[in-house]
Amino acid sequence: MGSTQTSSNDTVIVFTTPSLHNVNMTNVTKLTASNFLMWSRQVHALLDGYDLAGYVDGSMEIPPSTLTANDVTTVNPAYTLWKRQDKLIYSALLGAIMVSIQPILSTTTTSAQIWDTLSATYAKPSRGHVKQLKQQVKQWTKGKMSIDAYVQGFTTRFDQLALLGKAIDREDQIEYVLEGLPEEYKQVVDQIEGREVTPSLTEVHEKLINFEVKLQSKTPPAANLPITANAVDFRGPNNNNSHGNRSNPRNNYQGQQRNNNNNRNSQTWQQQQFSNRSDQNTQRGYQGRCQICGVHGHSARRCPQLPLPGSYNNNSRPVSMPTSSWQPRANMAVAQPYNPNNWVIDSGATHHLTTDLNNLALHQPYTGGEEVTIADGSALSISHTDVWTSPVLSVDNFKYYLIFVDHFTRYTWFYPLRFKSQVKETFVAFKALVEKRFQCTICNLYSDNGGEFIALRSFLTSHGASHLTSLPHTPEHNGVAERKHRHIVETGLTLLHQASIPTTYWTYAFSTAVYLINRLPTPVIAHQSPYEKLFQQSPNYTKLRVFGSLCFPWLRPYTTNKLESRSSPCTFLGYSLSQSAYLCLDASTGRIYTSRHVQFVESEFPLSLT
Repeated sequence: MGSTQTSSNDTVIVFTTPSLHNVNMTNVTKLTASNFLMWSRQVHALLDGYDLAGYVDGSMEIPPSTLTANDVTTVNPAYTLWKRQDKLIYSALLGAIMVSIQPILSTTTTSAQIWDTLSATYAKPSRGHVKQLKQQVKQWTKGKMSIDAYVQGFTTRFDQLALLGKAIDREDQIEYVLEGLPEEYKQVVDQIEGREVTPSLTEVHEKLINFEVKLQSKTPPAANLPITANAVDFRGPNNNNSHGNRSNPRNNYQGQQRNNNNNRNSQTWQQQQFSNRSDQNTQRGYQGRCQICGVHGHSARRCPQLPLPGSYNNNSRPVSMPTSSWQPRANMAVAQPYNPNNWVIDSGATHHLTTDLNNLALHQPYTGGEEVTIADGSALSISHTDVWTSPVLSVDNFKYYLIFVDHFTRYTWFYPLRFKSQVKETFVAFKALVEKRFQCTICNLYSDNGGEFIALRSFLTSHGASHLTSLPHTPEHNGVAERKHRHIVETGLTLLHQASIPTTYWTYAFSTAVYLINRLPTPVIAHQSPYEKLFQQSPNYTKLRVFGSLCFPWLRPYTTNKLESRSSPCTFLGYSLSQSAYLCLDASTGRIYTSRHVQFVESEFPLSLT
């Protein structure tokens, strides 16, 4: 560039060259396969600050490489300047991209080409990309992360879907955030869901952070167990005035030191002090809890806080100590968390059990019908579970249902749910019911990685049960529950369609479907029904009726005087699970009667005529 300055005597031409900007992107988060939206915002804001955004978004026109004047072709200085600046931006962009992504940019030569390639790869609204993001949103749960990290994971995916033109509305965003929370957040979840106006995501984030602080303040601090260092001074045989009764004024321990000669495996002071059989060192220490101090790892008779029966006072005669080259040492005992063995060893050395799949190099789901039998002859129960979400809210305000499938008998338990957070309390009630009714402990629970099941881990661990989950995007690993979902839904929809009943009554149709499936023979269990396999008796098929058919229940107890009708036409909606009775819907009032005395006209379907 040039400018002309004119004076009275002569003309001076001054050339100025625009300065190049060395773009520094060291503070930009490197691009990965999942953060293009945030990365592109950072980069574009930085380049916009340098007034260089036109190099990547195409708004700056590329100058011609040469100039022609009077049939003479020369290099265009503007193009040279543009090229140098573009290469600086090109280099800075490569430095802000992970090495694993750079191969897709091997054919690019300008910064604009880098930008277009990345946009086409990570911001193009492809069906597969949108499906992947939606699946990540559904499977995102809090787990052990903080509320900030948990909500940030959602907002990142919400923004990516919005960039792809598939934005999720605010109500669905709030629903996804609340569904992924564990059981301890049930109080704040109920408060948010009970509001008439859906709050913003920012407001929900703030409430969750405040509730997280309250939970952390209520969590009791970890117990600090004292660490003691004990030293014993040994005397030779010529000096029997051992200071074996020397006590530490801080811990009031009394006793004598016994030492095993030529024993490399040193014991703690407490183990040596209270062991009368120093030759019988067991490989496995005591795994119970002391009744005196409450610490795992020793019994009450070996507790340091219990005075030794053989301790002596100043007037008693001390026991002489053997000659030893033992050197004084400091022994430290640290209470470790109680961890049961990962393996259950069969004494016959033929079959072994483990609750941790990491102990196995190769493993696959077991589909056989055998059980694990323990010493008293009882079998260990294996259950499969999953939650199904309905696209339609039922007439009784249920949105989900939970099933438990017994692995051995294939018997299914069906529980409608209003919220996914009810899974834990439902499982606790189910576990108590099954173990009390069948005298059989639930050993394993198979499920997916949904947040409603992750909340069960602490409960299962405390009750000695294993929680086995399927891998991400592999529902076939929980195939028993997934196939049972399909069987229940298809059977229930068939019942609804046959009787022309609205889909809002899906809870009654699906409950009836489970009732029928449990009583149908299946080749999976040698052509027995799950009911017969579980209860060891044939089901009563005479009780079965056609779903949705016309029925007349006995309604005399519901009338106010003797002149009113003893019955009215109703629609059969299934079987009561808590009583030996039928469920009958009065379509005129919407009331459902539970009655044992019912007359059926199974060839007519009242709702099909309306």
